[in-house]
Formats: sequence, C-alpha cells, structure tokens
Amino acid sequence: EFMENKYVQMLSINDQVLFTPGSTTLSPRGMELLDRLLPYLQQIEYPVLVAGHTAVRRDEESSYSVQTGVVDSTWLLSYQRALSVYRHFLASGVSAGKLSLEAFGQYHPRYSNNIPTGRQKNRRVDLVLDKRNLAWIRKVESLREAEPAKVNHFYKGFKFDLAMPGESVPK
Repeated sequence: EFMENKYVQMLSINDQVLFTPGSTTLSPRGMELLDRLLPYLQQIEYPVLVAGHTAVRRDEESSYSVQTGVVDSTWLLSYQRALSVYRHFLASGVSAGKLSLEAFGQYHPRYSNNIPTGRQKNRRVDLVLDKRNLAWIRKVESLREAEPAKVNHFYKGFKFDLAMPGESVPK
C-alpha cells in the first residue's frame, strides 16, 4: 500500500508478504520485493525510516513465539520485523546513514484492531521517506558552516552570555 502527501511518501508492506509464517525471518517473496526497491533506495537522497507495526497482543501471541519480559511483546515483534528489513537493506549495500529504524508494536494502528481484517493490515513494515528530514539536515549543516555563533544575546533588555566556559568574550 502506497500513500503520499506533500512531504511524506510511505510504502506499507504486509507481514504476509515479507515474512515466513510464524516468524520474523524474511521470506523469499519478501526478499525479492525488497531487492526490487534497492535501486530506488540507493538513488534517493532522503533518509528512509523502516518502521515495524503489529496488531494487538492477543492476536500476535497466537501466531508468533516472542520471548516476553519487561518489554511489551508486540513492540519486540515489530522491532524484529523492522530489523530484518533494515539488515537486508544494509547487506544489499544501502548506506546505514540513509536508514533509521523504529518499532511501534500495537500502539500506532492505522486500522481498527476490533476486526480481523484491520488487525491483519496493522501487521506491516512501513518504509517512510520524509522529505522534511533532508531539509532539516541541510539547515543544520548550513548553520554549522555559517559565521561563528554570537557570545551575547540581548532580549527585552536582558543580556544573555552564551560563551562556553573558558571562551574569551569580546567586549
């Protein structure tokens, strides 16, 4: 499923396409799909977020064996799914600096968890291309390259000393 707006493009891939049943291991079909995306990922300049999602806990625990403990099992499952995709991209030559990883578990459903079809659609990995990220990175880089930071700032009659300890402050 593909969605986009002015700033964000998102490709959602269902777990049935990506993973072998009952596991977080990529299926041959899943690897084939990810491999078809590689040429595009390697050409784009924007960072790509790999985001894992699951359905509610009662549904997930009947299908997958996840070691539980302090961490919510659906979060761990979504993390393992996203990590499998992330590792495949790295092994295929996508730069680690171009990728980021998040896991949401059951906590950001796009569809209703009250019906089976909604829960099935919530089991997915999203590839998110956020064009705003690149703009922000470029803005920060340009600020670093700009003139040296001011050591004093004046606001509403107050003077703020912004010099780092040990820096000489010009008069």
